Amino acid sequence: MAEEPEVKVVDFDDVALFDINGLRYELSLENSHLIHKVDERLAKIPAEKYDMKVFTINMPYLFEVPGLDKYLDVTLSIDCQPWDYKPDSHYVSTNLGIESARLRDKREDERVEAEKVVVAGDYEKREGLGDSYAIKQNGNWVVYGAHDVIDDDYFAAYRDSVNYKIKDLDDFDKLPDDVPVYVSNFSQNNIVSAREMDEWDLEHVFITKKQVLKDATALLKKHDLPATPYNQAQIAKEMIKKAGTSHYYEEPAIEYTNREIDEWDYQRLNRVLEYEGLDHIEKKFQGEGESYAEELTDGRWAVFGTAAADDSLPSGKKTYRLKNMADQLDNLPADAPLFVHPAVFEHQDLVITKPDNADFVTKKLLMDRSKELLMKLDYPETKKNLDTMVKELLSQAGYGRYDAGSYDIEAWSQGIAERVRKGNKTEKYSQLDGFYKDLRIEKAKNQELTEDSNANNGLMFEGETLNDFIFTAYGKNPAKLRNLDYKQLNKSLERAGLVRLDRKRFTPKFEGIINGQRQLLSEHDVISQALKTIEQNYEADQTKEQVMDYLRNAYGNPPKKRLKLAMKILKNTGNVQLLHKLNVQSQPMIYPKKAKER
Repeated sequence: MAEEPEVKVVDFDDVALFDINGLRYELSLENSHLIHKVDERLAKIPAEKYDMKVFTINMPYLFEVPGLDKYLDVTLSIDCQPWDYKPDSHYVSTNLGIESARLRDKREDERVEAEKVVVAGDYEKREGLGDSYAIKQNGNWVVYGAHDVIDDDYFAAYRDSVNYKIKDLDDFDKLPDDVPVYVSNFSQNNIVSAREMDEWDLEHVFITKKQVLKDATALLKKHDLPATPYNQAQIAKEMIKKAGTSHYYEEPAIEYTNREIDEWDYQRLNRVLEYEGLDHIEKKFQGEGESYAEELTDGRWAVFGTAAADDSLPSGKKTYRLKNMADQLDNLPADAPLFVHPAVFEHQDLVITKPDNADFVTKKLLMDRSKELLMKLDYPETKKNLDTMVKELLSQAGYGRYDAGSYDIEAWSQGIAERVRKGNKTEKYSQLDGFYKDLRIEKAKNQELTEDSNANNGLMFEGETLNDFIFTAYGKNPAKLRNLDYKQLNKSLERAGLVRLDRKRFTPKFEGIINGQRQLLSEHDVISQALKTIEQNYEADQTKEQVMDYLRNAYGNPPKKRLKLAMKILKNTGNVQLLHKLNVQSQPMIYPKKAKER
């Protein structure tokens, strides 16, 4: 038998909070039916019976957890005291506590309380080292410390202290800035919140990602090392790993760790630099043929051009072209130059300027023109569409080859727009989001076609998608395809022996009796039953073949006539009886399993 997951009691203040499998569940007991019952029973106990003493009782209760299809067995501790100290006083409940909680199945005839354990509101959880963790709920981070967080010989003296340190640093770059990474001061119950730290002006013992990155940047600059994002992250992670403890009147732990790295363990920092690959120079955006662009601190860029950056350049000309520019776009700043007109380097190899004139094509310019192009062609601005148009523009520009500047980008955009409108590469552009104006067609365009098991011509489209069918049936004129009529497309699919997108023929329309059992039947079912009846009951002759061909020929014979013939066949057969046609508008849309799928 599988072991039930552990139940952790996170908090209990009117509402009990539990952690089960990393999710938070809550049980509200404030003014609950259960507590009212407890108080009713206590009210019947004269306080004099127990000499007016205060006592605690432990009571087991069972609560349903609908989300887990289990029951929570909770032992509540209930503090009891006299209502007052008069002779006729009685007992009342005061404080509630949870002695234990575990998941289990309900035994037969076992009593279950009316209150239910439900999933708590939206929250975010970060695991810490040891048993520590942090939870964000209602915009506030609450950190739960533990004794088994610090495990380093250097900090052996602090192993009994309560700490929290974030566990997984592999995705440090993706963490939000407000995530706590190290906390070293805890109040009662080993719990502390960011809001409390802010109120008490004790942020220095509640260290977030934003704070540790700030400290890492200061350390790098002090040693004249570039504060690149990569370097900041590497040093910040090193600082978190070494973080120890701090208290109200001691220096903050992260600053203490800074000094640890800064002065006492500089050799270790050098090893990090050498072996863990910190950037030793400011990161340049490497171009083709040793050309490069470097972002400066005042909004300007240093751009270095070379003749080797473009082998199509005339002798003596230089340029800059970013390497793998299409693949790097997501990570580039908006003003990063992608390529530069050779005229910029007419009299110098290195220019320092703001790339905001006609000789520079920047990421922002490229993205703006791509958005304009999508708007002009009436496509939605999605990431997929932007990426496609960006690559089209770059390809049209030869990725910045000779004599390409920002004044050419309008011509490139017009060329692409004309190509799209004329239907060149329609298959490629049909993969843009929003190619089909009808969202039902757009959603299904890459789905594989399904043969209608009653038809005899669907096999010719085996393995093809709806897009393939549309190009075959309607040509490649983008204006015509984008405005394709949904009803007309369904008729075309049906005539081709394929299942319609709206699955109209699979909607129950009849009530019938098959082999003595009442069933709901669709038009597809009626024709299918008729085909089976002919196969089993008709003699093999030319008439049989003609009738079966007529029922299977979706291309040549209208659906209504095929259905009418099928109903006539079933009417004269004993094992299938059609009782009446349903009122389809009042019936739920029930989709039976497809007759045949690939």
